[in-house]
Amino acid sequence: MKKSQIAMEFIMIVSLVFLVFIGFLAMMYNQFSDLNERKDYSTMFNLANLIKNEVLISSKVHDNYIRRFEIPFTVNGNGYKIDLEKDVLVITNEDNLSTTIILPVEVKGGFIEKNKKGQMEHCITKNKHDGVRISRNQASIELEEDAFLKDRDGDGILDIPAGDEFYSYVRLNCLDNIQTVGFSLELTNLDYEIGSYELLYQYDEFGVFQDFINPFFYNQPNEASVLEQWSPPKLTFSIPQKSGQASSGSGNIVKLWLKALSPGTAKIEFVPDKIFLIDNTATYLTEEALPSSDIPVEIEII
Repeated sequence: MKKSQIAMEFIMIVSLVFLVFIGFLAMMYNQFSDLNERKDYSTMFNLANLIKNEVLISSKVHDNYIRRFEIPFTVNGNGYKIDLEKDVLVITNEDNLSTTIILPVEVKGGFIEKNKKGQMEHCITKNKHDGVRISRNQASIELEEDAFLKDRDGDGILDIPAGDEFYSYVRLNCLDNIQTVGFSLELTNLDYEIGSYELLYQYDEFGVFQDFINPFFYNQPNEASVLEQWSPPKLTFSIPQKSGQASSGSGNIVKLWLKALSPGTAKIEFVPDKIFLIDNTATYLTEEALPSSDIPVEIEII
């Protein structure tokens, strides 16, 4: 047998072994991928059912209910998001694998849009005004759109003509047995007139139900203490409730009337480390228990 023929046969055998090895690796990879996919789906399905059980419990309990819960930062090491639309909950991971579940009742609110370590705590609340809501543990500024304050150019930022007034709400989520609420706001290119605010609550001093938009306070609180500072412009609110009263849940604290000044960008943001809460035992809550507040609101003045 010629040496060239032997060499050719050797190369063919080696090639065949190599192809078999590659096929074996491909088969193992597919099995491993399939196993990981089933594991991801199972984890997302279990998370969806955990949320479904939280909703079921909240739908059957008393008014002004609150319960905190924390969702995982990743699903088996992969990023994911949770979409909530009324009674439909969809969990999708970064590989576009998803699971959908129908909730027992319609739910307002939603989950954190971008997962951040240390900010995965949420709460579920229920009250007569708002129904069942899921919220992230955060403080936020909410704007009330109207004929003057609206997104005219479709860039996602609300616009308003210079000199016009608009309404904004200060909202806090996931608070439990709070007696006093305090916070500071910094205003850029906006004007505030003394007393241009309204405290929001569910029942007045006579027990009459009020038609405010998703109020936090259960009973009408005492009048707020408001400190104004104009360099830079800041508003500091301290809002105590009457002795023996406390509120829990998520909702709007106060409604502000603000005026747009000169053309350009206007901004409303919480002053760092200036949110404080006192619970019904007269104890200042620790920083870990306070809502995060790193999301300012911007408005384009035209």
